[in-house]
Amino acid sequence: MVNHPAPPPTPKPLDDWFPFASRAHFRFAEFTYKKTEMSKANTNELIEIWEDLAGQYGGERPFQNAQDILNVIDTIDLGHIPWETFSLEYPDELPDSNPPSWMTKEYRIWFRDPRKVIQAILVNKDFDGEIDYSPHQIFVDGKRKYSNFMSGDWAWRQAVGD
Repeated sequence: MVNHPAPPPTPKPLDDWFPFASRAHFRFAEFTYKKTEMSKANTNELIEIWEDLAGQYGGERPFQNAQDILNVIDTIDLGHIPWETFSLEYPDELPDSNPPSWMTKEYRIWFRDPRKVIQAILVNKDFDGEIDYSPHQIFVDGKRKYSNFMSGDWAWRQAVGD
């Protein structure tokens, strides 16, 4: 079996905001969901205010409600690496009385294969020239400074064989 790296992603046009209808729709979703982490209730109220303004000045609201924003976000294509899942539950004997609820629950763990994710990052042109491929140590005024994974002790020990 020949193992070929994934091809780099195809660049998209600058005006492609899919699955959002426009740059403004994207910015609205990014602002409410990511930047401010606005509650659904507050997002719905903001959308209602927008609708009041749109009725007064023309136009329409960008989304029907907060759930509509989440539905659009869920359709974002996050790459070709498939999601995998497994279940996890507390493996040991439960206490005789009143075990904590987390001990009695089953949890679904969702993930993507880390090797494939890293491979996709390495072929992505957006990261070209932005990745440290070798461990390094940074000293400022005689003190060790840590800035990222490759400036850490584990990466350094892997390279020098300690």
